[in-house]
Amino acid sequence: DLSLTGRAQYNSNVTMTDEATATRRGVEREDVIFSPAVNVDISVPTGAVSLMLNGIVGYDFYSRKSNLSRERIDLNGGVAGSVAFCAVAVNGGFARRQTELTNLDLLIANGEQAVKNVETIKRIGAVFGCGAPIGFRPFGLIQYEDSRNSADLRRGQNVESITYGGGVEYNQPSIGTI
Repeated sequence: DLSLTGRAQYNSNVTMTDEATATRRGVEREDVIFSPAVNVDISVPTGAVSLMLNGIVGYDFYSRKSNLSRERIDLNGGVAGSVAFCAVAVNGGFARRQTELTNLDLLIANGEQAVKNVETIKRIGAVFGCGAPIGFRPFGLIQYEDSRNSADLRRGQNVESITYGGGVEYNQPSIGTI
């Protein structure tokens, strides 16, 4: 499934300040944001292997505060299949966007907003379970994620994480996996 979307949004306080502060700084509080995007949701079973891709690729255009205009990407993909008596899935993702303005302190440099912070997130992971296709079987998972900020003031919130775990699942075609 592939679709094109568009949105126009009026924001009466994009600067996230009171009127007196905006006047003192010489900035306008309101803006109109145009946001075209392509949405994708594709799953392709190819015999013993399934491929998938889903997410969104778009751009936010600010009509007055063009320094806030930024790409908006959030894509996830993966491949799943069986190897001998084990089911294996490998997935990855990439996201890139302007940090939500409500999460930023607005700084002014030379009368202009200096709130540009692009957050980039990369992730890769795997899930595997071995055993009979019906009944109980053990599974394990691992995921690595790296989140980076472009603004110096936000670099302290950069994160690298590894998540891992495991358990026992129950598979039954009539009800799915529990």
